[in-house]
This record gives sequence, C-alpha cells and structure tokens, in this order.
Amino acid sequence: MAKDYRTAKRKAVRRTVERILKSGKPTTMAAIAKMLDMPDATVRYHVHALGLREKLAALEPQPTIRELALQASGRREAADYRALYRKAVEDNASLQRQISGLARARDFAGLIRPTDFHVEKSSGGRAATAMALCGDCHFDERIDADATNGINEYNSDIATRRVQHLFPAFVNLLDMCRKKSTITRMVLVLLGDFITSWIHDDLIQDARYTPPEAVMIALNHLAGGIDHLLDAGDLKELCVVAVCGNHGRITAKRPVKKSPQKSYEWLLYNILAMRYANRKPSSRTKISFQMPQGYFNWVHLYGRDIRIHHGDAIRYQGGTGGIVVPAYRAIADWNTAKHADLDIFGHHHMGQQPFGMIVNGSLIGYSELAIHLHCKHQRPQQFFYIEHERFGPTAQFPIIVD
Repeated sequence: MAKDYRTAKRKAVRRTVERILKSGKPTTMAAIAKMLDMPDATVRYHVHALGLREKLAALEPQPTIRELALQASGRREAADYRALYRKAVEDNASLQRQISGLARARDFAGLIRPTDFHVEKSSGGRAATAMALCGDCHFDERIDADATNGINEYNSDIATRRVQHLFPAFVNLLDMCRKKSTITRMVLVLLGDFITSWIHDDLIQDARYTPPEAVMIALNHLAGGIDHLLDAGDLKELCVVAVCGNHGRITAKRPVKKSPQKSYEWLLYNILAMRYANRKPSSRTKISFQMPQGYFNWVHLYGRDIRIHHGDAIRYQGGTGGIVVPAYRAIADWNTAKHADLDIFGHHHMGQQPFGMIVNGSLIGYSELAIHLHCKHQRPQQFFYIEHERFGPTAQFPIIVD
C-alpha cells in the first residue's frame, strides 16, 4: 500500500514536470510543490529519482544581481546574528560564574570580623631626647672631582653648603618627631675629625689651611649650627657632648696619655664652651658642654648608658663583614669594665646601625683615601635619632647632605 502511494506521487510529479517542460515556463521547485500540495523536500526527491532535475533546472528563473546581493547580505546578516548569539551565550556563562563567585563571597563575608582600630589624637606622648650626630667633617680638606672619578667633590664652599643643610635638617626632624613624643632636650654629639690637620706629609703638601686656621673654620661652622638649634629648636636644654678624633692631634702618632688635651679639637670645644658660657641668663634654652676627658664620653638617659667615642680604636683593615665584627669584639671587651647599652662612634666614614651601635657617616664623603682602602661608596651623611624614654633608640634618620 505504501509503495502504491509513493508511485502515485511520483506519477503526479512526472506529469506536472513534463507539462511544465513542454510549456517552457520558468518554474521553481517551491512552485511545483505548491501546485501538488506536497512538501518541497518530497518534490525534490521524486524529481531527482525521475532524472528530471537537470531539465527542470534549465527552466528555473535566474536571480538578478540585486537578488544575489540581497541573498549575500542576508547570509552575512545571519552569520552576524549567529556570532552575536554565540557571544551572548559566552557572556551569559561568564556572568553566571561571576554571580556564583559573588554569592560564595557573600556567604564567606559573614565570617570576617575586621579588627577595630581606635586612634586617639596624640597629646605629646612620652618623653624623649633628640640625638643629633655630627662628625668627620674635615672642613680644611679638599677633594677634586677628578680624583674620585666625579663621584665626590669637597672644598670650603661645599662644606659650608652641607653644614647649612645639616642643622636645619636636625630641627625639621625634631619637629616631626614631636607629634608623638614630648621632646624638650637635644644632645648634640660632636664625634671629632672636624679638621684634617697635618698628621701626614701628603696632607701638609696639599693643605690650604694651617691647623689653627682650620680650627677657626670649624669654630665658625659649629657655632653657627649651635646658634640655629638654640634659635629654631624650641628646646629647654641643649647638651653638647664632644669627643676628639684622630686627625686633630698635635703629635705624629696617636697619643694614649691625655689624648684629648693633645688635640686641636679639645681647644675648639673649649672655645665653643666659653662662647656660650657668656650667654644672657634670660635665654630660654639652657646649654651645657660635656668635654672629653679620655677616649670615651658617656651620656646617661632614662636609665641607659650610652658610650660615645670617635671610633679610631676599632680597626678592621678591610676584613670581611666590615667594621661590624671588630666593633662587636671591641664593645664586648669594653663592657667588661663598664657596660654600655649603646655605642655611638664615627671615624670610618660609613654610616650604619647594627644592633647595639650607631656608626655615623661623614660630611666630607668619598675621597682618595676611600679609593685606596677600597671602601664602599656612601653619599655624605650624618645621623639623627630619638632616644625614647621607654623604647630606647627609635626614629632613626640618616641625613644626606649633598
């Protein structure tokens, strides 16, 4: 029965196609399917089975250029829509993942309990003392830029400029630290080697000033710096603690007996002390001088002892690790006689702050001697820190002066 039904359909298609071929009228497959009230696919199947496809194709109307263009445009539009659809599907999947992640984050957010920080306005805080370190200035020495490959240059004008930068920096740091601590006292630590003097033949040959002239230069710079601290520091007390360096000596070799009194710097410090001893009693800031009596000078603050010295008694001769290991060894030996909670010294022209010590830098900076001794380069600098009533040395600042 099914076979007869298919045969009848095929006969109907054959008759219709032959009639159309005989008439020669252009007709499409869709039009034939409409005539026979059959699906388009069925008509195509039977036309192909009868071998009439090529004959009928010759009668199919050819599309115009406009129609072809419209068809192409339609295909492109359809392709664009398909691309947009695929992109929309991808975006939707991405958004679904993000929404899922946000939902998980929202669930976890309830588990977070942030710490509440209650910040009270500072009212001055605990007491502290400002410690300003100055040394190894070598005001009378000259360094030509060519001798250090252009790394550093030093002369009287540059020395003046660096000093004029240093003491205002002390005051600026002092004011900054006052936001958290009550600071009415400063200790100005003078670590020696303010003059280079004539301790070697090559220094005599290169010297522009005699040692007495160098003392006067250093006196002017230090007096100007102290005046600035008194005028701008808003201090109740300024204590000047001094030690003598190895360059200011009047002997060929470093003396051991009465070494401070055999130094031009001992004379320098005493002249400074006499100058400020004649200040008017009405002056707001009390100034005192603690003169060197031996190699060490001591400061006692808040129950802690600070040992101050120039640093030339510590020698490392270019050893591995630099000055730190020999310094710890020397400090351990000195502590057997009198314990110090902190050592402050200079001499080595290399600022650093290992545990238990503060090594000041230099104002003169990198020199021919530093090259000869293969020392590491460091920019000219001095040091400032706060000796806190409770915590000891805090707020440590190297001051770059060039």
